[in-house]
Amino acid sequence: MSVKSSMSSRRGFLGLAGASLAAPFLSACGGDSGGPSISPSVSATTTPRIVPTGAAVASASSSSGATASASTLTTAIAANQARLNATTWTEAIGPALDISRFAKTFDTGFSSPDSLRQVTVNGAGGPWYAPIHATSGAARFASPLDKVSPFAIVDRSLRIRCEQVDGAWQTGHMQTCDYAGSGFSQRRGYFEIRCKMPVKGTMGAWPAFWLYSKTFFTDPTKTKAEIDVIEFYPGQDPRGHHSTLHLRPAAKPPANALLVSPWNAGCYSTVGSLGDGQWHTHGVQITDKWIIIYYDRVEYKRIPLLPEFDVAMFMLVSLQLIPAEAGVATGPIDMFIDYVRAWRTA
Repeated sequence: MSVKSSMSSRRGFLGLAGASLAAPFLSACGGDSGGPSISPSVSATTTPRIVPTGAAVASASSSSGATASASTLTTAIAANQARLNATTWTEAIGPALDISRFAKTFDTGFSSPDSLRQVTVNGAGGPWYAPIHATSGAARFASPLDKVSPFAIVDRSLRIRCEQVDGAWQTGHMQTCDYAGSGFSQRRGYFEIRCKMPVKGTMGAWPAFWLYSKTFFTDPTKTKAEIDVIEFYPGQDPRGHHSTLHLRPAAKPPANALLVSPWNAGCYSTVGSLGDGQWHTHGVQITDKWIIIYYDRVEYKRIPLLPEFDVAMFMLVSLQLIPAEAGVATGPIDMFIDYVRAWRTA
């Protein structure tokens, strides 16, 4: 996840059609998604602006075993970094997404009181686990078994609440894999949440929907991959739609590992309806060529699929508290979830 550098970020865990939208957007895409204070500089247009993706940049190949010389490995690492840095976002307003031919693979709704049983603790069977993530931000991620749970069923939806309990901030985070890697994950496909975000002006709120590579739990020799589908900061940036890709070095990298430092590529758009407190969908489609971000099932941006992201990924939903705004935040802060779903697309 990415926020302004003065804020804590979540690091402990871990052809287009020119269809117009009712809400205009501005975009500024690059190596970092920035944060609440970003001022977009690119004017809205319904014509896609294609940014060179560096397809001509040769992919780095690792040397064989421990026999590779230090100079060869250094060259390979530099080439790999060039490959990553040349991968950039394409900005566009695209066509509406047609899911009629997709096959649904995951579906959790929260329309009945019994739906709360779907949010469980580590190892308790899922489909959602909480809080299987190290605390970050200014609020502790609380368990559904705590004295005051951050999770409740309200008006046929799941409410995640950030509030002060006994003088300390707590909030909710949940994900579809537990510490053993058990639970739902999927390679490629379409992933979507339908939710109500905190309204514009809600200081401290940091809701997000994102994906993480399952190998984080199952293979410490693999690069860790993260797709932030949507991060929203309604207090200071009530129109800002932040999407970011992250790669982080493996916990136990092989001797010839090419990723030696974290990498990210973010895309910032403005969407006027983000902070209206109404139901909206946020989704990402991972194809054999692209990672495509959708808002209300309309494409907003895409980036070429890197091999590191072509892996099984699990879904996460968070409501964090931005440290820089904690002093002026007033609770409770709520996020409501109608459903979270996934489909196979091919």
